[in-house]
Amino acid sequence: MTSTRTTENLSNIICREAVAVTYTSGAFSQDRPFYLWVGTAGNIKVDLINATGVTFKNVPAGWFRVWAKKIYQSGTVAQELLACRG
Repeated sequence: MTSTRTTENLSNIICREAVAVTYTSGAFSQDRPFYLWVGTAGNIKVDLINATGVTFKNVPAGWFRVWAKKIYQSGTVAQELLACRG
């Protein structure tokens, strides 16, 4: 996948805003993209900036370094997720 957006260096993530992921109508979404803290490992289904319905398999606990716009409840088994912005 090719993106025209500039990729930010997320190696030294600073989380200045964090929101617990809770689902409304089967999804969690924010007005701006976010990256994730994963408390319990598992699959995560998200909408990215340029793609929808992408499922990442076996995401380990810790920082999930991808800019997401939406998390789907169906298809996501990872738990204790936090949506973070720097």
